[in-house]
This record gives sequence, structure tokens and C-alpha cells, in this order.
Amino acid sequence: MQTPNNFCNLTKNSYFLIFIPKNGLYTICFLVFLFLSGCNKKNYTNLHIPAQGKPLQSENKKGEARLILPVIINQQEIDRVALEYATYKANVQKVVSKARALIGTRYQHGGLSPQGIDCSGLVYVCLIDLNNRIGRIPEDQSRQGMTIAKDRLQAGDLVFFGASKGSLTITHVGIVTEIVSPQKVLFVHASGKRGVVEDNFFHYHWQEVFVQAVRPNYYGQTYH
Repeated sequence: MQTPNNFCNLTKNSYFLIFIPKNGLYTICFLVFLFLSGCNKKNYTNLHIPAQGKPLQSENKKGEARLILPVIINQQEIDRVALEYATYKANVQKVVSKARALIGTRYQHGGLSPQGIDCSGLVYVCLIDLNNRIGRIPEDQSRQGMTIAKDRLQAGDLVFFGASKGSLTITHVGIVTEIVSPQKVLFVHASGKRGVVEDNFFHYHWQEVFVQAVRPNYYGQTYH
């Protein structure tokens, strides 16, 4: 059995023979460990790789031996996912910061600036640098992303509302900025009477007129 220090010296295709008792006989289990990158590269986790020389074998409550199969690690895939996640978080933070910077701006129908802005204009201004195809009206914006249940909201999600209780016609939109608690989800929007403000999505008024939530694609510079 290789020690942990010797794991780094294994070739890209390394093999182990492990004998496991079953019904008085020994079954030979042939395991293939494929290391796609060397140990000198950045590593995020030791996903199921045995540490401290522990064998790839354990016993259940009945004392029967069972085989633990390790996960094959693809370092390139881990790096790709880590980069995508970092890009997602950075882009969401940019949008949230832009939205909150506009709090206090007066409402102006058709407006797109700190001198005056409307609800869909707020979303347009905050997302245009990441998505040059973002719609200008709430109904179009509601089609540019993945539909999300309201109990799964995250910062950066878009929330859409109707004009009255039970209406499914989208007339208003805001950007989720912070998840404070399960019943306190903050979003920034441009109110016709109050200008750009930050409200609790779970206030009874917004719950009565809520239509849907959408999660835009924050993983790249341009949406597809």
C-alpha cells in the first residue's frame, strides 16, 4: 500500500489490488486511480482520497467489509468550476452595488440615469455591462434567465410583479440585493411614488402582486 507521501509519485494510471472477504472467499477488486494532474498544482479538496494511510476499506455495523470507491479527480474541471463560480459572484456583486448606488434617485418614466429612472431602466442600467441583449421593458426582462422559486432567491435575481393581486401581467421589476433571513429578502426597485428604494420582498403587498422570479446568467460577460 502506497503511503500518502508516495501518492504524488504515482503515474497517471495507477493500480491497486485489494482483497475483501465475502462468504469465506476473497474477491479481488481491481481499482483504477486516474490522477489527471500532479500534486504540485493547486488543489481545492482531497475529494475522498485516503489520507494518513487509511485503507480503502471499512466495516459496517455488522462487521462486514465494504469497499469505498474514491472519486476520480479531474483538476481541470475543478479549476473551471471554481473560475465560473468566482465570475458569478463577482458579477452579482457588481450588479448589487450598482443597484444600491441608485437608491434615492427620483422616478422618471423612461429614465436611464441618476437624474431619473424607472423600474426596468434600473435593471437595464445595472445589467447592460454584463448583457448587451438585456430587454428594456419588464416583460422582456422576465424572459432572460432561469425561472426561480421565491424560496430559492439569491442576490442578483430579478423579481417581477403585476399591477394588482392575482394579475399575471408583468408591470414592475426589481433586483434582489440581500438575503437577510428566510422572511426578509431585500430588493431594489424604482417606485413611481418613492423613487429608487430597497424593500422587503416578503412584505404582504409584494407577495400579493408577485408574478415570478428569474435568475440571469452571471457566468460570463455576455448572455446567450
